[in-house]
Amino acid sequence: MLYLTTAFAEQEAAAEIGDGVMASNLQLVQQSLFWQQTTRWIKYEQCIEGGGTRFSRPYITLLSIAAIMQVKNCLRRGLVLLDSSANTFVRVCDQLIEQWVIHGQLGSDEALQNLVKEILFAPKLHLVGGKMRRVYDGDGRLRRASFNDSIHSGHLSNSSYSSNSCAEETGRIRSADERLLKKLAPNTESAAILIANVNALERPLSAFIRLKYPTMLCPEVPDHPVPVRFLFVLLNSMDNYPGETFRIGRAIGALLSDEVFQKVALHCEERNTLVDAVDEFLSQIVVIPPAKCSTEARWTRDEGADESAVRHVGMLYANFSYDDRLCSQAFYSEEFDSNKRISMAGQNSGMEAGQPTRTGQLFGGLVQDIRQKLPWFPSDFLDFFRGRLSQSLACTLVLFLANLSNIITFGAVMERSLHHQMASIENIICGALSGVVFGMFSGQPLNILSATGPTLIFERILYDFCTAKHWEFLPFRLYVGVWMQLMLLRWYLFLFFYKITLKISFLVSLITRFTEEAFATLISIVFIIQAFEKLFEISYEAPITRHPQEVLHSACHCIIQTEEWNSTLFKNLSVGVSRCVELGGEPQGLQCYFKPDVYMFSIILTCGTFLIAYSLNVFRHSRYFSFRVRNLISDFSVLIAIVSLTLTTYLIGLEVPSLKMPASIRPTMDRTWLVDATNIEDYTVALIAAFPALFYTILLVMDQQITAVIVNRRDNKLRKGCGYHLDLLIVAFLVLICSFLGLPFYVAATVLSVMHSLKQYVDCIVPGEPQKFLGVKEQRLTAVFAHALIGCSVFLTPLVKASFLN
Repeated sequence: MLYLTTAFAEQEAAAEIGDGVMASNLQLVQQSLFWQQTTRWIKYEQCIEGGGTRFSRPYITLLSIAAIMQVKNCLRRGLVLLDSSANTFVRVCDQLIEQWVIHGQLGSDEALQNLVKEILFAPKLHLVGGKMRRVYDGDGRLRRASFNDSIHSGHLSNSSYSSNSCAEETGRIRSADERLLKKLAPNTESAAILIANVNALERPLSAFIRLKYPTMLCPEVPDHPVPVRFLFVLLNSMDNYPGETFRIGRAIGALLSDEVFQKVALHCEERNTLVDAVDEFLSQIVVIPPAKCSTEARWTRDEGADESAVRHVGMLYANFSYDDRLCSQAFYSEEFDSNKRISMAGQNSGMEAGQPTRTGQLFGGLVQDIRQKLPWFPSDFLDFFRGRLSQSLACTLVLFLANLSNIITFGAVMERSLHHQMASIENIICGALSGVVFGMFSGQPLNILSATGPTLIFERILYDFCTAKHWEFLPFRLYVGVWMQLMLLRWYLFLFFYKITLKISFLVSLITRFTEEAFATLISIVFIIQAFEKLFEISYEAPITRHPQEVLHSACHCIIQTEEWNSTLFKNLSVGVSRCVELGGEPQGLQCYFKPDVYMFSIILTCGTFLIAYSLNVFRHSRYFSFRVRNLISDFSVLIAIVSLTLTTYLIGLEVPSLKMPASIRPTMDRTWLVDATNIEDYTVALIAAFPALFYTILLVMDQQITAVIVNRRDNKLRKGCGYHLDLLIVAFLVLICSFLGLPFYVAATVLSVMHSLKQYVDCIVPGEPQKFLGVKEQRLTAVFAHALIGCSVFLTPLVKASFLN
């Protein structure tokens, strides 16, 4: 990628306007000569507009055939210096003057040579920080005087341009426009194009120079601290048609912004190759009929453009590596580049990206997963701190809040469905234990374990089965978990389950893109529907009162039915609704459920959370604040929405339904944490548990693997392997541990796993180009920290409540 700057020599005080075209005749008035930046290219053209205060939006350079032919003539007949050893702008100018004289393009008149030197050394204005600035505004006259003295004495000295002054100016410009430097890839090189009209010249002077080494030409060419590789100088005697010189400058800028011409210009050995490259460029352009479009029109990038056209001259240099001569075209960031070698080694070991391969050996897939993940294990922890740390921290907090609400909600449902066998505290402990272990040792740490609907339904079926047989639920479930662990490890009945369990991870490669999309869409729709269902349930507890007068005349009473001496008595007590239910009574009266504004405020909270989170998420692409601030706000969009509306609810004081956190770590039932495996009717119960375990295993595997397939899809550009077999191994041990502790079984949750994808984009974004997706940051610490916070939430609840009460 080249960073180009076009400078145009103008007369500061005597610029004339005629027929809508700015005349740029250079007069021999020393105090009014200067170069002014007009255009730049970072792949696309940007001109200076707004009275010299800003660059325009990037657009495609529209050229005229005549301008391209003039550039061709300049390269064919003008001066071409390849691999010039000059390392300062002064030496470049000395070499130019000398070669022009040798080739007979510039006369031997010393006054004319001094004039050309004066033009080349004229001050140069560049757009920096919203203003057209000169280098060293404070001592510009002093520097200019030293130039004049050197020119007229016939001797140019470099002593006045020390490395300290260059470094000082570089730092000044770098701080003035640091945002632009961030858009440039590392090792970016530039080209400076200087064009002007000089009436004193009898014939045009042109030069194309390729420096042997990229050189910082500051302060003479001070645009930005980007080393210069190419220079093009054109001093035209007069315009044959309006704007001829300027159009030639735009043409050479468009040529140097072409990737194929860049390689040709960088590696060619003679001028004829450059001329052939121009001819080839000319053969690939699209011509528009006259009067249909102007070269001043600004066309944006076409998404459907065909970039696969064959360029014959360019193909000679297609295999050249830019190495240290031109910035790499790879858009991978530093951490992606450092792991590229390992990634290629993993792919060459027999596994396609995101797809398991069949090895034909016992546990071959598991061994392959371990071999593939082992080299990446240190980077799985270090990648958390690479890139944008705010993105990792925001993802950790969002996962914590989203997974915690999901766990507590499923815990409340499980408590009602299983009659207090398992509730919120068991789900919290399971979420912390399973999440931390899976995040530390799994094959795909992007998968987030949580409670899912299918497992909850199967738990209810298993509980109803035990209730019908009058068996203890948790001991029977313990043996179901043991059988599941054996089936997942493929040890039990190896021959019988060979076709089902040994190759079940390989079968997920047969899942098509349609299945992935359908499953992901179904899960998303289910979550959206559940959100509206929970919102609608609030209307039962806090209905909208349409006739407030009736509520005033219907007080709340608690009717308790008791039987004494063969008679039924009804006690009317004035207690609260919750206390009435605890006493076994029935609250009656409209005031019992009169909660004004709660339901409507809940709707406002629901819509407000979504709108705030969505608005802050798209705020990343706005023009307000700096790019870093926008990214920071966007990363924490969901957290900001939740915290802000939670504080709003607290300040208003309405009793909006909220999640109920357990206050202590102890089982819901009066039991020990370790399930008693001997509390069964007969040992045949342990054998019967194998049948529901088989179906539960299939359900668990399909739920886990389909989510893993969605996470490992090629669109995410994962590099560290999929880890299907290793994931099932970790899930198998977690099932066994949770069976003995009486905890629910957790598998990968689709929505939470998709939320965990930390998308990485290229840092150096060329103006006019869309953001290029690099891949997903594959690391473990976000999942580990989020689930560790879930375990600590039990201890944090009393502290939060105490702080709010104080």
